[in-house]
Amino acid sequence: MTKKTSLVFMAALLLTVNNQCTKAQFCENKALCDLFSKTILPVAGILLGVNLTIVSTVYNVAASNVDCTGDAGLSKSDFDVEFRNDASSPWQIVQNVSDQVLQVGALIADGNPDNSDVNLIFNMPGQYRFRTASDHDFEVPERDDNNNGSCAGCRVDVSSSNNVSYSEILTVYENPNITYNPSKPPVEIVNITKRK
Repeated sequence: MTKKTSLVFMAALLLTVNNQCTKAQFCENKALCDLFSKTILPVAGILLGVNLTIVSTVYNVAASNVDCTGDAGLSKSDFDVEFRNDASSPWQIVQNVSDQVLQVGALIADGNPDNSDVNLIFNMPGQYRFRTASDHDFEVPERDDNNNGSCAGCRVDVSSSNNVSYSEILTVYENPNITYNPSKPPVEIVNITKRK
């Protein structure tokens, strides 16, 4: 056997040995839960003075099809509302409805998500978007704390240490039957309920 053939054989042998891990070794690395949130808007636009329910959902995602991801204990999700007059205006946080803490139940991996319905009434025409972050205070040990807000179909703010997902933009249009009252906040929470 030539020196070159021997080196190739040894390299292949080492790669084969190193790539053969047991389920226990794999699961040791993937056993922690992994939470992320998603905010669901039922419509893209509504009239001023109309109530709308936004759904804040938290999932515990399995590491792979190997069954070893752990359950997630109780946690809290953060819910914020941002407003701007139009597409050329900067986003501003709406203080009276932001920093809402949503209680999240224990979640099994790839099981049913935890859903909170946030019922809002909009008092000011313009554009709104909703930010969510699961486990915002890092109470639950996770495989990856940097994806707590990431979700399919949502834009992720990568400048955040705990990536925050934004909903699509909701446009609130003037309502011919309601006079805009500037003394009211742009949006108010009517109630928050847990979905069963």
